[in-house]
Amino acid sequence: MFKPKSYPYPLLASFTDDYRGVTFAPTVNVERSDNGKTIEFEVQAIDFPPSISDAIINQHAQLVVDVDNPGALFRHVVPTNEGKFTLSAGQVLGEVFVTPLVLAATSFDFQPSAQNEVSDVYEGVAAFKIAPGDPLAIGESVTVHIDYSGKSSNNLFEMVADPNAPDNLFTVSTGSDALQIRVSPAAHATFTTMYRTKQTRPHFIMGVAKDAILIAISALTAGDDVMDRAWARALSERIEDINPSLLEGDVEFNLVDAHKVAQEIVRSQGIDELVASDE
Repeated sequence: MFKPKSYPYPLLASFTDDYRGVTFAPTVNVERSDNGKTIEFEVQAIDFPPSISDAIINQHAQLVVDVDNPGALFRHVVPTNEGKFTLSAGQVLGEVFVTPLVLAATSFDFQPSAQNEVSDVYEGVAAFKIAPGDPLAIGESVTVHIDYSGKSSNNLFEMVADPNAPDNLFTVSTGSDALQIRVSPAAHATFTTMYRTKQTRPHFIMGVAKDAILIAISALTAGDDVMDRAWARALSERIEDINPSLLEGDVEFNLVDAHKVAQEIVRSQGIDELVASDE
């Protein structure tokens, strides 16, 4: 999700009036592949002003999509090919926020026409120095839902109040479609608030969620019969991308390697968020 902010150069977005007579409001279509192994996305109805079109044609910028799936701890900026891209079916699960963007791929001079494209406020202004990663266009975020047929859970984690759980501690159950984080009824509200609150969520992810994933990796590598569960499919796809040797049946479980994979899975919404906020 992207919040409106000011940029020192013209930006094509619904929260600005920098451009004349053109908006960036693409649609996003999502389909599962015929073999069920990938999720196929397509961004359509794209209309760019000439300066942005030229930047894309000259490879100074590219159309990408920010894919944010909090329920599966997945967030990546994915490049498109003619508006299309795919993800492995296990990478995303539940509510997914999809935001089309045009980002600069190189450093270049950007000078849209003040007479034909942008507001008069840019009349006579010199070319803007654009750096890699700078947004030229930000579309509206679209919410899509990805589920697995017959599955009841659409999140990687589920908070459960368990009267048998020790006070202020948690256990992890791998027996359901979601990884169940089981806590005492007295602590349930506290754990849930930590997970849902922006300021404390990275701490929760680096602690509780990472430990839950480590336990889940152990269940996967131990040969437990868990692959019919949504969390198992989501995690096994992610592990395949990071360290596929963990899932090889003839390899002895390595706690250090498993911990590294668990850290990598939660990094983007855990430590990266804390570092970015200087916490």
